[in-house]
Amino acid sequence: MSSHPTRTGPIPDSYWLIDGMLLAGEYSGTHRESVTREKLTKFLDAGIRTFIDLTEATEPLAKYDGLLRDFPRSARSRPGTSGTA
Repeated sequence: MSSHPTRTGPIPDSYWLIDGMLLAGEYSGTHRESVTREKLTKFLDAGIRTFIDLTEATEPLAKYDGLLRDFPRSARSRPGTSGTA
């Protein structure tokens, strides 16, 4: 396994730290719900099942964890995985 990003991820400004296992990138939420949904769909299609939000509660960013609940459960999680952290 490489310790350096090896390829771009499913959205601009994202990249795989460990191919197919650990993705890093910009904040997923936007002030346009349609754009946020598009990003989340691309993450889910790429196999991402756990989202870790590293922002502070006081940061003025649009939340996206509620939108994840709108996706079919089969797309959101598989046994042993879960939503946001």
